[in-house]
Amino acid sequence: MTTGKSRTSTDSNKQFTDLCQLMGGGGDEEDPLVVVVGSVAGGSGSGIFLDVSDLLRTAIGHAWATTHSSILYLPSVFDALPPAARSGVEHNSYWAISELLNAAWDTSPSLPHHKGAGIAVDGLDRRGASYNFLIGRGNSNLTLTEPNAVFAAVGELLAQLALDDSFATNYNSHITGNFGASSARLRPLMLREPVPTASFGFCRFGLGRERFEEFASDRLCRSAINHVVLAHKGQARQVLGEVDTTASVDRTREEDVQHVVEANQGQLIRQFITDLGLNERGEESNDMLEAVCPTDEFEGHALAFRQEVLANSGVDGAEMLSPAAWVKRVARLSDTREGDFLAQMSLLFDANARRFSEQFPATFSEVVSNYVRRRGGWVVLELLKRLDEELTYVLTHELPSERQVRLDQSAGAAGSAQQGLEEGGKRFRGGSQVRGDHSALQDRYSCLLYTSPSPRDS
Repeated sequence: MTTGKSRTSTDSNKQFTDLCQLMGGGGDEEDPLVVVVGSVAGGSGSGIFLDVSDLLRTAIGHAWATTHSSILYLPSVFDALPPAARSGVEHNSYWAISELLNAAWDTSPSLPHHKGAGIAVDGLDRRGASYNFLIGRGNSNLTLTEPNAVFAAVGELLAQLALDDSFATNYNSHITGNFGASSARLRPLMLREPVPTASFGFCRFGLGRERFEEFASDRLCRSAINHVVLAHKGQARQVLGEVDTTASVDRTREEDVQHVVEANQGQLIRQFITDLGLNERGEESNDMLEAVCPTDEFEGHALAFRQEVLANSGVDGAEMLSPAAWVKRVARLSDTREGDFLAQMSLLFDANARRFSEQFPATFSEVVSNYVRRRGGWVVLELLKRLDEELTYVLTHELPSERQVRLDQSAGAAGSAQQGLEEGGKRFRGGSQVRGDHSALQDRYSCLLYTSPSPRDS
């Protein structure tokens, strides 16, 4: 909580108060409850837990720091670990507890390493925490096999201390009022007073939350499964306007599913296909074509192509030619550059097709999941079967038919352009010459945009 440059009672209390206010507390400067957690079985931890307590007692200089407690793990906590992972824990523990006992009975500790660091140690009548609790992995009734289970139990205790004022008060009263009694069993083993260590019992109170979690997960799982396999029954009754919930008993699952899918003239399957972005029925529905070859995108590039051809044909200049000569010039340049234009469009639409293919699996998963959630599994299975039939029809009939219509329209536009050129030529007297931007030629130039097949038709 405090830094090396800020170890005064005033500073630490202010930081605790600020923290309390940030966590929604009233900011009252109540004495905090300090617990030092360590292990006598480790290396660095077993060597410095006494020093940490001494720093609390000397540097803070406040009653709440002087009368703190420590929780120390014994080597038995780590019995489940492989021998190589717990090598030396017994030796570490032996020396750490020996140091703990001597520190508790040393009434005038000198602490030269503290003095060397500039920390005052005057007035100390002992070292270490006031109350030391040794934590093993079990007792006569219970054994926790894994170290993490022991850590979790102590963690729950510390969390309760931090969050529950009444529990913290009871804990404080217990360690100050009953510490001597709880350490009485160790007294015959000690050569002198005071007995510096005691042990915790083990108990756990709760509302059965883990059981509730198990029940809730099972209940949610069961509800989800029931919905997936049985949702079509309720939907069929709703479609048929049945009030009696037993009326569907005589119908098969297939019949119920058919009623749901075919309701409102098959609106569900049409909506399903539309939500997937695969609707290609009729000339007005072009989901896949628009994804690969968007109309606006193609027409923008085609307009730019037309403008480029006209500009390079010199129609905006002062040159005088016959109307037929102007049209032939523009058409010849258009034919020359058409291949590059179509190749450029093919590359663009190939990139669109790859992007559509990459994004579609995610779209498919999302839409199918939503329909399973809303309609159940059997209805969605039928929708997928009909989707397969629809896509087969679109690929073998709808798209080829639409392609032929577009090719016919393109050929018709070319004929109309030629006829328009002939009719437009009649407006000029024989041998007449005009500029390339003459108004009578603009419509003829526009026809060039439609005389070439579109990449959408391929």
